[in-house]
Amino acid sequence: MTSQVDALSLTDRLEFLVDGAGDWQPTKPPPGAGFTPLNGRWNRDNFGTREAHMWSRTTLNTGDTGGGDWLWVVANPHLDRVDVLVLLDGQTVARWSGGNASPGRADAVRVHPFLLSQLALKAGTEYTVYMHVHSRGVFYVPVSLWRPRAFWQADQVR
Repeated sequence: MTSQVDALSLTDRLEFLVDGAGDWQPTKPPPGAGFTPLNGRWNRDNFGTREAHMWSRTTLNTGDTGGGDWLWVVANPHLDRVDVLVLLDGQTVARWSGGNASPGRADAVRVHPFLLSQLALKAGTEYTVYMHVHSRGVFYVPVSLWRPRAFWQADQVR
């Protein structure tokens, strides 16, 4: 990540873990084979129709110029619950929850149909980001990272 990059598709960079019991947390060892890349297991960001708890993780290395404000974007407004956890040296430094079934969702004002999590990242830092998705139905999870200004400008032409 650098100051020259305004948007970054993350889906292909994510490793995935299907959490059959629905109770895994990043502080626990991953069950079974643990996190695995897509490797053709699913069709990129489409995991079919199901009810599932799925975790993904990636590392964000901000380099010397990639710090600042970013938006973690999940481009599917129909997911029931999405949680984003940002860890630095094993400690949670940011947490965000959203989705149609997340607590307080009925009263929340939504600024965009997509699920947007604001991240404030420091330059020269390596973060581990975990995303938990629990949903029923079409399990389509396209994920990207955007500079806020670039996201809102691109959104105006959609």
